Amino acid sequence: MAVAVIFSLLVALSALLVVYKIYTRKKPGPPESVRDSGVTSTEEGERAEGEVKEESGDLKEEARDQAEEPQRGIEEAASGETQERQGGKELEKEPEATEETERESLRPGPDHNGEDVATTEDEQQRVEEKSRDSREEAPHGAEDARAKRQGERRKPDPEQRGGRPRKATQGHGKQQKQETKPRRPKPEVVSWKRERHWILALEIPDEFLGKSALSVLQNGSPLTQDETEEWSWRLKDAFGQVDVCWNEGGSDEKIEIALGQNGYLLLKLSSLDRGRCVKNPSFGSYLVVVPESLERDETLSGPPPAAPEPTSIPGYRGHYFDLERGNSNPIAFHGQADTRLLVNPNMPRFELVGSRFNDASEEMGPLFGDRPPQIRDLDQEAWKDVETIVVGEEGPGKGKWRLGFSPVLGLIEQDIPSELTARKGGWYFLRFYDGNYDLLESLDFRFVGSLKGIKVHQSSAVPLEGRHTAVSVEFFHESDCRIQPADDLAGSVLIERKDSETILTIPPDPTTDKTRWPVCSQNSPPAEVMILVERIWWALGEENEIPSEWRDTCFTLSRDDFAAISNKAIWVRLPRPRWIDAVSVGFDQPKSRRFAVKVTENTVSVPLRDFADSQEVGDRLHKHHLMVWIKRNGRSVEGIVAVTPGEVPESNAEGEPPLNLNLNPA
Repeated sequence: MAVAVIFSLLVALSALLVVYKIYTRKKPGPPESVRDSGVTSTEEGERAEGEVKEESGDLKEEARDQAEEPQRGIEEAASGETQERQGGKELEKEPEATEETERESLRPGPDHNGEDVATTEDEQQRVEEKSRDSREEAPHGAEDARAKRQGERRKPDPEQRGGRPRKATQGHGKQQKQETKPRRPKPEVVSWKRERHWILALEIPDEFLGKSALSVLQNGSPLTQDETEEWSWRLKDAFGQVDVCWNEGGSDEKIEIALGQNGYLLLKLSSLDRGRCVKNPSFGSYLVVVPESLERDETLSGPPPAAPEPTSIPGYRGHYFDLERGNSNPIAFHGQADTRLLVNPNMPRFELVGSRFNDASEEMGPLFGDRPPQIRDLDQEAWKDVETIVVGEEGPGKGKWRLGFSPVLGLIEQDIPSELTARKGGWYFLRFYDGNYDLLESLDFRFVGSLKGIKVHQSSAVPLEGRHTAVSVEFFHESDCRIQPADDLAGSVLIERKDSETILTIPPDPTTDKTRWPVCSQNSPPAEVMILVERIWWALGEENEIPSEWRDTCFTLSRDDFAAISNKAIWVRLPRPRWIDAVSVGFDQPKSRRFAVKVTENTVSVPLRDFADSQEVGDRLHKHHLMVWIKRNGRSVEGIVAVTPGEVPESNAEGEPPLNLNLNPA
């Protein structure tokens, strides 16, 4: 009986001691026993420290782990009573009590002014559930603190590691800031034309300048650096593996590039003499390098824009292909033993939109005024394949300005970073790379920030009243815009300059139909603008030799010029290639002959012997007019290019007749 009474007294004293220690925590300032001690000498002290250090959630977990202690029920009761009295306010003071520990940096609650920390989504969800259930639950950082102490803290999810956004945004909402980043270096296959040969080489990016022990090998054999193209190593084969090797920080580094896996090299041409290797064709001009044993399949691909040309790689030729938007004709070759190579073009995935002006340049991309264009996703899925977009100053040479950035997923139209707008103008490229930094597609464009509009005042492409007349061209711009003629135009074009307008007067001269004008804002790179005056000219010459002189008045032809053995021809010069696909020539429109115009040429030869059996040629008594008919944009244009005089003079004839024209709707 005495033993039972003593045991009861001991239990009561222990309970009172625990309650006393808990009540003492309500005083201002953290107790020294909690802040300085590691493990208390008594079980009650250890449990008291656990209540403060681990907070309410950790206290319950430790109580379950210490089930063998006889005071378990008393601890839980005392702990619950203390939490009810303290509420949430005392828990907010907890970081002060542990400011010498690392828990302060891990806690994302109100002590961090709402700033995010690297917690996992599961941990955040648990925190939110605890806050909704009870104000007495532990603060948001408790789970993170325990994970750190136990060495089990997980890495944040990709969404919380920085970098570009991973979640789509609405195209009509506020656009997220694009992430600009340095260009990730990777060598690329390029080509340039030299003395009617296409040189194929591996171009090393600027980032490799200064690399120690830099070398380039193809299939284990070292490549030779080109003498004139800086940082380009000429390829020996159109296939195999190219290794770029260097030493950095005492360790050997290497990048591997695989070539010609599909049996060809595909290069997108940025000009008539330069190209860059891409994965797939879409639209524009391309050079396709294939073995000499393969020939262009004109049945599938159509006639070539130009004859194939040799390359720097023995046994390979470069073939030209012009792919237009919406044209489904493939790139096709055939060889011996039914060998066939077929490359189907992809639909264009991107286009540039903005304040666009029409000019005659077909090589430098569209021209924009006011500000750089936006990039539009045409299929609404293209951005998912694009890791990096590089915008840079176009043209040969190294060290030019360029900038890499990432697209904002979910937006149909992407802005180009403001660093380009600050440059005020110039000629630029856009290159779209995937996650492996392989080139998916490239676009060129020009923009002039101070340019507001261009207008060409021209009534007809054919001479009216027997001769062409001068044409006026207006540039509308801000006061700081500078418009200068190319060197070869000095003195031939009249220029009238005003504060917000520049007026050009283009004379009726075949050499001034197409003129180049570097245009720039103050202190900005120039953008070349091409002005085309659409005028038709003709000449009399040999059928296989393009004339050097053109005129807009008609010729006088003899009957002998139409003989079956004659090599005389009337040449017709059009404003540009692809202006029309054919012209018709003859003495009478129903009996006229159709002459095709090659897609890459703007001239057509009309042999006069093709009309040797015409009734008009056999009629020597009367004068007859040789005419040309051109149909374009729904309108038919006709004019007299030559006359065959009769042996009997007509009473009203006074010399050669002027060129008569009729503009008739089709």
